[in-house]
Amino acid sequence: MRNEIDEELTSNIHFHISGEGFDPKTGYNLKYLLSSLNSVQNIVEKTYTFVSDKERFTNADEDNLKIKIKNIEPGSFQADLQILMGTVILPLTPLLQLNNPKQLWNLITECYKYVHSLLKAKNKGERLKVETNNSDGTINVINEGSGDVNVYPAIVPELSKKLSPSFNELNGLISKKVPVNDISIYDSQDENKIIQDNQDTSKYFVKQTSIQDEIQIVSGVIYKVDATKFTGNINIKDGNELIRPGRYKFSFIDKDEPTVDDIKDILMTETRFKCLAKTKLDPSNLKEDVVEIKIVKIENSKAA
Repeated sequence: MRNEIDEELTSNIHFHISGEGFDPKTGYNLKYLLSSLNSVQNIVEKTYTFVSDKERFTNADEDNLKIKIKNIEPGSFQADLQILMGTVILPLTPLLQLNNPKQLWNLITECYKYVHSLLKAKNKGERLKVETNNSDGTINVINEGSGDVNVYPAIVPELSKKLSPSFNELNGLISKKVPVNDISIYDSQDENKIIQDNQDTSKYFVKQTSIQDEIQIVSGVIYKVDATKFTGNINIKDGNELIRPGRYKFSFIDKDEPTVDDIKDILMTETRFKCLAKTKLDPSNLKEDVVEIKIVKIENSKAA
């Protein structure tokens, strides 16, 4: 049985895309217009699916959630996107319940703010600390560099991983090489609830590498080395949650620390190291991988 859409149960969001490809006199660049609108639709559908605790957005869901485009305005492309939802209440999750499209859009904007703050902090070399508030189903995200504290629904970090590919696609449209320089999407009744993508924000939506500042102790075998640069490859045998067992590139933080004899002593021998992890954060999935081991000190050789 189909769910009847309640026309009053809607949320109007304003969509605006501008740049040299969106001049009403010369026409709108259809490729980038469709790509941006498709990203918005994916964001809404993925959020609905996640909160509904479903694997994918189905044909039945299309009867309960619709997005319409209305009120196209003159000038660089502007229009209202109307999100309509059926009167059936979404299932209750352990942390959150959404009953209408306005709440759905507010959750989306919270995810965007979380992703943007995470990437911006990483770009500036700042650390974010997450504290859970079990009493009200929220989290505090503390920027240990600036001291700023932001409160989000507790499901935001997990949902953000689902939405980050679409956020990344929107930012990927903004570049000096393509005809888009600004995309803004906001609640027509609350302009504070906004997704803003422009040259200033898109610079954070790139793969970023950084060296973590917490010392890690791992054991591994150096099996390939450049004896002049003291760089090479290491196979981590006994790692931890950050540096998991596997093969990595390595280098020494202080290139004057080891000697050729030191390297000879530990080569092909399982050895304990104090090190730092060099990581790369991918904005398309918020996955952070260790790309290099920066050795601080050779602790001992297990063979000794």
